[in-house]
Amino acid sequence: MNNKIEAIREALLFIRETWIGSALYWQGTPDDFVSATLSAEVTEQDIKNLIEAQNSGEPTPIEGVRGIIENGKLVSVMVLK
Repeated sequence: MNNKIEAIREALLFIRETWIGSALYWQGTPDDFVSATLSAEVTEQDIKNLIEAQNSGEPTPIEGVRGIIENGKLVSVMVLK
């Protein structure tokens, strides 16, 4: 699990440094976000679980990522600068 957490952090850093530019956030598909995680096997389900935990108020080791879940499916991921 620590490898996945580190991979998600690396993806957040990559997105912030490469994709956001002068905007305040990046928003894309779960597939786009997962493609930015290069060093571990992170799945869309992992990202959905993280966002569900955050949405329910649970503390998580990852900050600066949000998402939209509709009808039980993760449809959008947002990375804050």
